[in-house]
Amino acid sequence: KVCFYITFPCFSFNRVVVRRDFAHKIKDINKTLDEIALEKDRYKFNSTGVEEPERIRTSSFVDISQVRGRDRDKNILVNKLLCESNHQAADSDSNSNSNSNSNSSPPEIISVVGLGGIGKTTLAQLVYNCDEMKKHFEISMWVCVSDPFDEIRVAKAIVEDAERGNAPNFVELQAAMRHVSNSISGKKFLLVLDDVWTEDYRKWEPLKHSLQNGACGSKILVTTRNERVARMMGTTHTHRLGQLSNQD
Repeated sequence: KVCFYITFPCFSFNRVVVRRDFAHKIKDINKTLDEIALEKDRYKFNSTGVEEPERIRTSSFVDISQVRGRDRDKNILVNKLLCESNHQAADSDSNSNSNSNSNSSPPEIISVVGLGGIGKTTLAQLVYNCDEMKKHFEISMWVCVSDPFDEIRVAKAIVEDAERGNAPNFVELQAAMRHVSNSISGKKFLLVLDDVWTEDYRKWEPLKHSLQNGACGSKILVTTRNERVARMMGTTHTHRLGQLSNQD
């Protein structure tokens, strides 16, 4: 009987250890898969004869009651998004001095970087839907970018969210980017670009230029598995998302 009472807590402890080891193994597997996918894109490897399943598109909607343990990360990002950076303030002052009718400024880019399945999209959804964002920004837009990076599809999604309606079926990239620029012109906007994979600056450059004339204080929130993607996009602040603790 004495042995029974002694071994029972040991059994519970072993269960915790096994669960922790299992979580670490999943993390290692996800990291390996991410590295393989990124190397494939970097060296332009093509899968011939194999039809890759389409990635699941995300949306801005989230069931808050099902989310645990991300309050600290959420608060950090909310503060970053609500804060006007020094370079944006300087740009605004410069615009005011040169042109009293101009209030545009390049948006600041904040990136959430972490392994696949760790909760980057969920965190972005929590931030996007909080009351502070709705009060602070004139327009909010959510685009699931995924892979491949389709500039025209991304542009159309931005226009539809910005104008709360259907966007034209763009054929030419230039027309799509011009429409994006007009949609956000002079407005303080929040744009979430979820699940960005491409490291090719040529894909990002046209969209980046079309987003330059929003109002001062505009922000872009990016989620990606790859820190090189964040740097390529011109990120000013990187938030590295870690695993939740056992308590969470």
